[in-house]
Formats: sequence, C-alpha cells, structure tokens
Amino acid sequence: MKQNCAISLILLAAIASGLLSCGGAGAGSDTTADTGTVDTTTEAPKEPGLADTITAEELEALGLDGYEVVVYQRPSWQGTGVYAEEENGEVFNDAVFRRNVDLEDKYGFTVTQIISTDTVSSDLQKFISAGDDTYDLAFPMARAAASISQIGGLADLAALDYVNLEHSCWNETFNRELNIGGHQYYVTGDISTNSFTATRAMLFNKDILEDYKL
Repeated sequence: MKQNCAISLILLAAIASGLLSCGGAGAGSDTTADTGTVDTTTEAPKEPGLADTITAEELEALGLDGYEVVVYQRPSWQGTGVYAEEENGEVFNDAVFRRNVDLEDKYGFTVTQIISTDTVSSDLQKFISAGDDTYDLAFPMARAAASISQIGGLADLAALDYVNLEHSCWNETFNRELNIGGHQYYVTGDISTNSFTATRAMLFNKDILEDYKL
C-alpha cells in the first residue's frame, strides 16, 4: 500500500481547515474619522488552520511532489466542498476551486474526483478487501461508513498522531457521538456541507415517552 494514510489525512485536514477561509477578500481600510477615543478592544487569537501547522520538514518527508489525491464521491452529493472542476461564477463552487488551487500550489499535490456508482458501500468494501488503494478519500453515507467499519475496513483516526480531531474544523458533536470506546473510524466537519444541506429532524410523542418511562 502506498503512503496513502499519512498523506491523505494530512491533506484532508488541510482542505477541511481551508474551506471557510477562501471565499472573500480582506477588509478594506477604515476611513472613519478619529474622535480621540482610544479603542483598547483586542481580538481573541484565532486558532491556526491545520494546514498552517504542517511544517516544511513534514512536507519534505511526505514527498508530495505532485501527488494526486483521488476522492471517491457519491453521485447525488457532489457539492460537498471537496472538489470543483473550474470556476463557473457560483460563489461556493468558485471558493472551493480557489481553495484547492491555493493548497495545490502551496503543498504540491492535486485533487481529482471520481464519481461512484449508487452502490458506494459495497464498492468500497470490494476495494478494501482487494487491497485496491486507488482512492485516497471517500465520502459515503454515514450508515455505509458504519458498515465498513464493522468489517475492519477503516483505520482508527484517533490512534494517528498527525490527526488533530480536537481542531474546530471537525464536527465535535458528530465525532463525539460516533466515537466507540475511544476509537474514531470516520469523521465529518467543515470539509462537508452535508450537515447543513442534508439535515434531518426526528419527531416523537413526549407523552408516550413519559408514560413508558423511556
């Protein structure tokens, strides 16, 4: 197996932490007249993006040198924030495209997206069983990821020293609820917009809940 694990997850972190910082220009200069009042308010220090914590030594050790990160994406959920083929005037698409170009130029890798079939779960299980390392990252449904983890097909991200799951670019609630005995087999966060576009609600009868002491 090629050095997918370290490379893929470091680049995933870079893409995730860069998602929210690529859409707009910097603030213009303040032209408000000076009234003589001194503003002593200071901004809280910003958390550095994960991409900013990768050292030159780590990059050299990885030897990216044009490494192609291949993303396996479900056909009905392509617009998650991972890949954009080109700029088309749509704000989100163009922000994703520019983010990837900036990261590719800075770190020396490229991103390619391959659209999966509708049987992404069984496809991934076949790839894993066959030792096929064509794909570096995959974005299946959560239930598909759960099925794959049950057959031992996913790495424990919590055991990897170079993955900081405490960073704010990851979804703390999702990751906490799907942590099994300290093991984290799949995650989500800023890299995917599905937490907004695929939000679901659960309705239940509170009276029945109380009556049956549930």
